[in-house]
Amino acid sequence: MGAWGYGIMQNDTARDYEVYWNTYVARGRKKDPEFWTVAQVDDFVWHGRFRSEVDYGDPNVRAELLAAALLYRKAGLPLGGRVFDAVEKAASLELGPDELKEYASPAARKRAILKFMESFGMQQRSAADLPPGEARPSALRSEVEKWVAFSARYPEWIEVSHRPFSHKPFFDLVPQWFFALQDVLGKGAGHNDKELENQGKKYRLMCLAFYTGFVMRLPDDERLRLIEKVDRDWNEMYFLPMP
Repeated sequence: MGAWGYGIMQNDTARDYEVYWNTYVARGRKKDPEFWTVAQVDDFVWHGRFRSEVDYGDPNVRAELLAAALLYRKAGLPLGGRVFDAVEKAASLELGPDELKEYASPAARKRAILKFMESFGMQQRSAADLPPGEARPSALRSEVEKWVAFSARYPEWIEVSHRPFSHKPFFDLVPQWFFALQDVLGKGAGHNDKELENQGKKYRLMCLAFYTGFVMRLPDDERLRLIEKVDRDWNEMYFLPMP
């Protein structure tokens, strides 16, 4: 993910949402404007992206809502009803102290949000006006804190991983993302033909090696060596049991 700027569209989530909007809403309104009424756009935004229930505690959801408001305006569509209400809630939560301190300049972010709200005639909601439990600490901040503690003990994790284990300190510290990665690598790879199953897992792991080299911008020869090592040395992927 790239750095988040202070403006509403100055983050990867908002730009990704703009691509989503252009692919369906903007293109649809150009081809069939009679179908893509304001009510249809509202339903599409609400049900297609937020599944009827908005998780206001997720900063990416809030970023999408704020981006949606600007895209409504760009398309010349009125922003009202439940979408307006959701955007106003999201913007109000962005003004919380925990959210503002995620930026290099909390004051600059606050000015950007207040200017955005003023342009739509929105009012900042008080904490009492927001449903309980919506303003929660950054999930990513909690995850990173856990990674810091986990990463300090990699030599220990490497040592115990040489044998099947149920190592409680590992399971106490490892973030849930580790198991999500295992699920992605193994999902759909089970098969009665073990050779075929192993091939599927191996090629997935080779792709993960490629991706690691890609995001780290490793020299070409190092990337290739990493991929070839998986191809050459891999026999059977070992999945740690869930605690």
